Amino acid sequence: MHNGRQFVSRPTPWECIMSRTLLTVRQFAEKHPAFTQGGLRWQIFHEKSNGLAESGAILRVGGKVLIDESRFFKWIDSQNGFSHMQEAA
Repeated sequence: MHNGRQFVSRPTPWECIMSRTLLTVRQFAEKHPAFTQGGLRWQIFHEKSNGLAESGAILRVGGKVLIDESRFFKWIDSQNGFSHMQEAA
């Protein structure tokens, strides 16, 4: 406490990045068998027209394509008319 205030520790941007689950297309399909590698690759190929690019769910590191698991499922929800703001209500 300082001057009657309590400081709240917030995660740094690096801690936020490190807490994300990033998976390759193969790893994602293995973890979530409802999604095939081919289906995921099709969505990634069309990411600019289907909203996936804006979701931030797809990252590229060198030649590797990674899927941010949490953001991908938020994108799936948004495609089905589900708002995560409703979740808090």
